[in-house]
Amino acid sequence: QPDGTLQVLTPAFQDQDEITESLNSFPGVEEVKIKTDGSLSLKLGGSDVVLKPHFKIETAPPGEDPYPPGIAQVGDKFYTTNKKGERQELSVAQ
Repeated sequence: QPDGTLQVLTPAFQDQDEITESLNSFPGVEEVKIKTDGSLSLKLGGSDVVLKPHFKIETAPPGEDPYPPGIAQVGDKFYTTNKKGERQELSVAQ
């Protein structure tokens, strides 16, 4: 900023159309909306949920199959992956 203040950078979902489409395919998910702060909100079984993306975008290691598109749980983490095989971790906002 010209006045010397810092700007806050927040991550955004890599492919907003694809994550919206993926989330809308889950039973009980309604009203998926991308928010201006990079997060998205939805209703799941009538409850409000806010999902926040992480900055890091990953691709599969060389020689391995690309990550499949969609939303997946790996251990205790959740990821969204676009059709290019780029995956991004997401978290439920506290």
